[in-house]
Amino acid sequence: MKRLRKTLLLTLGILCLLVLLAIVGLKLFFPSEKVRAMVETRAEDALNRDVAIASLNLSFLGGLGVVLEDVRISGPSWSDDTLLAAADEIDIKLQILPLISGDYRVDRLIVARPRINLRRFADGRTNFALESAEVDSTIPPQVR
Repeated sequence: MKRLRKTLLLTLGILCLLVLLAIVGLKLFFPSEKVRAMVETRAEDALNRDVAIASLNLSFLGGLGVVLEDVRISGPSWSDDTLLAAADEIDIKLQILPLISGDYRVDRLIVARPRINLRRFADGRTNFALESAEVDSTIPPQVR
């Protein structure tokens, strides 16, 4: 019985050490400024709007997560509106296993103090339409 207990404790200790090393490795190889720039670029490409993020923090408690602070999405270039949407903080938690295959599945999404400016102009145009952005509107099979 003592030998089994000792083996389990050793295995648990090694597992904890590996998790700690993985967290340190992620922090070293993916600094928050690099990740912030990557998130801004991908969001701008997806929305076809300027996106600004003041800071980004990686979170490992409760799953792999990202906390975006002071997020701003600009309005269309033809509009007088300089801001389409803003939020003081966006907290996103992702499922870890689907990330290995490149699939992003959100477990939790919290938007703190959102400000949204949606307008329809007299000529029928809207400041929120994403005409030229590529939007994937297919519903994943697990949702159906």
